[in-house]
Amino acid sequence: NPQVFAFVKSTRDRAEKALIVLNKDRSHAQECHVTALGGVFSGIHHIEDLSPEERLQPAPDWRTARLKPSGVHVLYARTSPR
Repeated sequence: NPQVFAFVKSTRDRAEKALIVLNKDRSHAQECHVTALGGVFSGIHHIEDLSPEERLQPAPDWRTARLKPSGVHVLYARTSPR
């Protein structure tokens, strides 16, 4: 979806990662294909939703998620327990 921008930031050893997903459309909600982002979190022990406003709301089958207009979501992951 060209209205959805996502990027990953990770530590040098890749033990910690953050996935940031942004709906660039200020007027309309947009669909995000969650399955396309799944490879980012392979081998992950813990995932936490640190989104500033509300948590990411995936569909029941976890294939898509709906992003509110100008919605920003931050998912934090680590490969081992603290």
